[in-house]
Amino acid sequence: MRNKIKQTLNRFLIVISAFLLTAAVTFADQTELSPDTEKDSWQGIDEYRDTDLIAYSNLDGINKYGNVILVRDNGDEILHYEDLEEAEIDYGDRVEVRFLDQTMEMPIVHEFGEVEKGEALMRVKGGTVELALNLGDFASLTIADKSTLEDDTVVWSYKEGIEGPVEFRISLVEKGNMEISGQLS
Repeated sequence: MRNKIKQTLNRFLIVISAFLLTAAVTFADQTELSPDTEKDSWQGIDEYRDTDLIAYSNLDGINKYGNVILVRDNGDEILHYEDLEEAEIDYGDRVEVRFLDQTMEMPIVHEFGEVEKGEALMRVKGGTVELALNLGDFASLTIADKSTLEDDTVVWSYKEGIEGPVEFRISLVEKGNMEISGQLS
């Protein structure tokens, strides 16, 4: 009985997260860009900012939980916490992450529990930077479809119309917006 309740709650949280993301994307789509905004024809990113930290991810960078691990320079070198520091971004800050035709605002945290269930977050684990949803599946909600084979192996494929690697542009929204506890993980 408890497992069924947990499954129902998890499905409910995913549906609510998808609804909120859709509302945010719809709002972002309705926001008019200034006439001098440059267009990036690759993967739907609408504008460049000199201060953007640029990262990428491909299907190999998605773990079985749907967390998206970011890499640098469209290659295999993992994006590290030091890259965030160089861009003057730190724990507790809020960042805007733009990719494809989506824009999401999220905090940089140590642990999933530092945000509400279903909330998007940027987490640094072992120095590696990843995008995730607390108790959710960031990749399935945004860029990829998940299949589980009979042997429980997880296989990812891009959603229809998406080609990889996907470019992510990260920019600072607000310094120290939330109180963060714990040490660098």
